[in-house]
Amino acid sequence: SVTELLARIKRASPFLSGIAVSGGECSLQSKSLIELFSLLHQETDLTAFVDSNGLLDDAEFDALNAATDAFCLDLKAFDEKLHHSLTGCSNLQVKRNIAAAAKAAKLYEVRTVLVEGYTDSTQEISELGNWLSVLPGDFRWKLIPFRSQGVRGELNRKAPFSAERYRTLGETARKILGERVITTN
Repeated sequence: SVTELLARIKRASPFLSGIAVSGGECSLQSKSLIELFSLLHQETDLTAFVDSNGLLDDAEFDALNAATDAFCLDLKAFDEKLHHSLTGCSNLQVKRNIAAAAKAAKLYEVRTVLVEGYTDSTQEISELGNWLSVLPGDFRWKLIPFRSQGVRGELNRKAPFSAERYRTLGETARKILGERVITTN
């Protein structure tokens, strides 16, 4: 229950500056998150982050936005067709939620997984970077090279992302967003 979870968090609070809720798509439990974050803010000084795919409708996102301190949101692809081919759904709602979090000064990080044959073009990274560059705030953009561990379907047979291509796309992104771009190697 939310009460039990809050009690566990409070016991660990001397060692924490905040919590991040993630995994399995935590926003599917948005009502419980809102309750947890409200109690957390009433009873502690801890911050509350949401790590999500950002695929909530406007009303749910607005309610969660009011309760959280910051978001880490995934944008699998800027091109809607590419996004749909990777996720099975449109990215329009995700983009709206990223923009709303940025406008509320609650966007901590946008993450994009680079997948060979999908999101590995300079054009895709440039378009996404240019779109992000006009949003308010000083959020980070994390580029993550694709790894097949834990992936189901046809993508689980893909080779690891090329280190050289990863460096090149990181450089492309940095030309747009500078040091706000985070790469892992």
